Amino acid sequence: MMHDAGQEQRPAVPADELLVPYRFPPLIPPASREPWWLTVTGMLVFLWLLWQFWLAPRPNFVPFQQSITARAHTYIVATLRYYQHRAELPNALQRAFDPAKQAEEAAAAWRAVHLPYDDGETRGMLALNITALCGVAGRWEDAQEALREAAAADRQRADCYLRLLPLYAQEARPFDFTAQDRRLLSTVPAGPLVLAREAEARGDIPAAIAALRPGARAGIRLIGVNAVIALFSVGLLLTMLCFGVANASRILRALRETGRQQGAEKPWGLGVAFIVLNASLLMARLISAFPVKSEYLQLMLSLLGTLLGPMLAIGLFLLALNRNPWQWGVLGWTSAGRGLRYGLLVILLALPLVVGVTLLSQTLFGGQPDVHPLIPVMLTERDTLLLIIMMLTTMFSAPFIEETLFRGILFRALDARLPFWAAALCSGLIFASIHNMVGALLPITLLGILFAFLTRRTNSLLASAAAHAGYNGIVTVMVLLSSWALHGPGS
Repeated sequence: MMHDAGQEQRPAVPADELLVPYRFPPLIPPASREPWWLTVTGMLVFLWLLWQFWLAPRPNFVPFQQSITARAHTYIVATLRYYQHRAELPNALQRAFDPAKQAEEAAAAWRAVHLPYDDGETRGMLALNITALCGVAGRWEDAQEALREAAAADRQRADCYLRLLPLYAQEARPFDFTAQDRRLLSTVPAGPLVLAREAEARGDIPAAIAALRPGARAGIRLIGVNAVIALFSVGLLLTMLCFGVANASRILRALRETGRQQGAEKPWGLGVAFIVLNASLLMARLISAFPVKSEYLQLMLSLLGTLLGPMLAIGLFLLALNRNPWQWGVLGWTSAGRGLRYGLLVILLALPLVVGVTLLSQTLFGGQPDVHPLIPVMLTERDTLLLIIMMLTTMFSAPFIEETLFRGILFRALDARLPFWAAALCSGLIFASIHNMVGALLPITLLGILFAFLTRRTNSLLASAAAHAGYNGIVTVMVLLSSWALHGPGS
């Protein structure tokens, strides 16, 4: 082929040089070139949001926790009385678990529950529980005083309470319950004890046994669930000790290697990580704050907001990285040699340590554990669809979102500036702080450090997400088992 004389012939360019290397857009500078003011701004906004969340009014779960304890004690008393009447309670067990002593503890628990309530109807029903348990303990004056208090608090049903006074004299006088009396007794956990007291006054032991049976069933379920949880905990503890002794050198080597090994690429700075975290928290709150009339819909909206808000913020972040919103591989969602099974194994072995730190945290912060807002709902809710959605949220969507934000984005940004263990501790503390639970600060921080270890060890989020989902799953199963066990009279 002939070329023009004045045209200069250029050498061929290699094909690989035709590929334009990826460059960050100005909106997202790399970690090495992030301006100091962006880091400071992101951290200050996060601290301000955290301050607002911690200052916001929170539900007082102390009466709820005390009521769960009181109900459990009441069902145990009904169980002991049931087998005592059937002459099936061995003397050794009767001495170890004296029904009268158990009833006194249950009555004290109900007294602690009823103090904060101003509602007359609620105070009346709680005082009726105290009456029934004082009757089992043989404290007749206290039982009658509680009945008079119930009548004074709940004027509409004062006649029902006052009709029970002869039943709680030292020499009980039986009478026929009215339909209104039976409706009232069906609303309180100690209702079977009142019915059994009336049958005992008539000398009708088979009727007393029949009256106690519903409470005894709940008590047996509670004993069974607690036994399963105790066996599971002891088994895990022994397994962890045996595994730790047998593999101490391997564990120490893994900890040292993880601290020294090269982490994943950190293509963004700490300020950007905080901005994404701030946007996720704000969008989740905005979606949850949308006004709806029903409490049921409000809860559903809150659950939806915890998923959609962060996903929207992360999608915008990926767009700013010049990526497609579904390209989550850059955030750490990549395949790894150690994946889901590795994460589940690590969380199972570390679970006894987490439980020990939880007990320590409760001791340091007043002995009263904080409650996640979903736990009371899961303990009391009977709507199957809502329970399924809450299970999916705690076991799948929460680990997916939280691991992306706190390990995929925040921890990797911290890891670019700090030594590994310092970055793991900082990300764990930040992770714990957004849960807004003082009593759970230490165990959640420990979990955050563990999840950061898995992220660095595997260079992927799969193992940490599996460990996170496994932990949440274990807690969810225990809560649902407790809910099933507590579903007795008056629940």
